[in-house]
Formats: sequence, structure tokens, C-alpha cells
Amino acid sequence: MIYKNILINITANVICHDASINNVNVSLKIVNLSNNKQIYLDHVSINLLKDNDTTINFYWFADRAGRFDIIVEMDPLNLIEESKENNNEKNINITIHDWPDLLVKEIIFTSEKIMEFEEVKFDVVIENIGDGNATD
Repeated sequence: MIYKNILINITANVICHDASINNVNVSLKIVNLSNNKQIYLDHVSINLLKDNDTTINFYWFADRAGRFDIIVEMDPLNLIEESKENNNEKNINITIHDWPDLLVKEIIFTSEKIMEFEEVKFDVVIENIGDGNATD
């Protein structure tokens, strides 16, 4: 699970097949799927060597919970003439969860008198006071 208020590393591996090219713009867009609004945008400029695998790292501080579309796009302004223009974007949907916060509300002993070497039974009442699910 991915929880809010953490830094997420988003990695993309790209290959340029036909030629080496310099100053390729790569963007990271994050869209909130609950309202389809873009909440984050970042760009980097990279150099690509022909038939070389290049790794690009983006970092996003996930400051809210929800479902998001993570989109990495090469040449988003379509400035580079390419043999294939329809393979510049890759996306994945992720869910960012709220954190649970467990509170021990009460400890209940079933016996008032505990003798040495006796088995002791007690019940514990725990409550989740956080916003996240704590069923796991």
C-alpha cells in the first residue's frame, strides 16, 4: 500500500531506437481521478543515445489520499519529428491511502485475582481514530 504524506519515486525507462537526440522534454503529470484535475506537473530535459536504455526519476510528495493517474510523456509539445508519434506516453493508476491510527481504548482482565502460574486472559479494545482503513 502507498500512504499519503510520503515521497514517491516514479521511474521511467525509455529507449530511442532510430537516432540519438539531445534535449528531449519529459513530463510527469498526476491527475486526480475523482475530478480529472491535474494536481502535479514536472519536466526534465534529457539526452537519449540510440538504442540505449535511459532511466528517468521523478519524485512526488503524495500529500493527499485518493486515486490518481500517473502519466509520463516524452516530447509532450510534439517538437521532435518521430517515426512513431503514438508511443510517447505511459500511465498507471494508483491509490494513495490515508493512514490508520490505532488507539488502545481499554484493557479488560477477566479475573480480578491473578495467582502465580495461572493462565491470565484479558481483552483489549482497540479503535481506529485515523482516516485510513485498519482491517489488515
